[in-house]
Amino acid sequence: MLILLRSKRCGIVVAVRFRLMIIGIGSIILVACASVNQDQVDLHALRYGKSEFPEKQIFRDSKERTLPFSWMFWMVKEPEGYSLIDCGLEDQKFIDKWKIDEYKSPSELITILRTSKKDISRVIITHLHADHIDGCSNYPNADFYLQRKEYRAILDAFENSADSKISSRGYYREHLNFIKKMKDEGRLVLINGDQKISENISVELAPYHTKGTQTVIVKSNNQTVYIVPDNAYLSENIDDLAPIGSATDIEGNKQYLGLLKARKASGALIIPGHEPKIFDSYTKIKPNIVKLK
Repeated sequence: MLILLRSKRCGIVVAVRFRLMIIGIGSIILVACASVNQDQVDLHALRYGKSEFPEKQIFRDSKERTLPFSWMFWMVKEPEGYSLIDCGLEDQKFIDKWKIDEYKSPSELITILRTSKKDISRVIITHLHADHIDGCSNYPNADFYLQRKEYRAILDAFENSADSKISSRGYYREHLNFIKKMKDEGRLVLINGDQKISENISVELAPYHTKGTQTVIVKSNNQTVYIVPDNAYLSENIDDLAPIGSATDIEGNKQYLGLLKARKASGALIIPGHEPKIFDSYTKIKPNIVKLK
């Protein structure tokens, strides 16, 4: 202020310099904020059980034996809140059906990460098979993101079935009822193909396991992570371009595995839907939780 009084010309110079200094500081702050926001995007894999699974379902035309299998879901922490990718199993009949050992409730597992059921604002459902949707009713404040083709597929599965039929084409009526309820409440977001969900999360349609299976893509710590249930159960599906035994489109599944393999070679992190090695390969938070980094 005193400089301005002493010399108008000098005052102008000082003002210009001061403005440049503000811009410089502002740029530093923006860079710092961007760095903080990026650091705040955390992605965790949570395992709620283990089992042995038939190899013929993991790999097409395989032998009659079983392989280790992890049952998992994922949680994303962004600056604006928490999202789940799938919900895992809660119903004992499914736990018994797949003979899952060392079972832990998915909705209780998230509390280890200091998150409650009410904190989850978004659930992205990769497809509507039981191990991906069964626990979704535990999140009262969440909106649910699902491919429209998958919604149509479960509707079609029960369209000509008697009301007493509990399952059809791998889907369960109780899960159809839940999805319909979410739609009636305005909490179901139907997606058409590839779409951005948030600043750090997007999805792409990959209809090779079911007609509406979607891959979830997360930008975290300057890395691109692809969550791929269940077009690839294990890493070997991708590395060997080996289609899954449960593919609805075998050739499409093989081509998609080739795309995932190319992405992996380019530095992306690819997470198959049931890969046990994940829990020995990344930063361990607890025995059943790892940070994907």
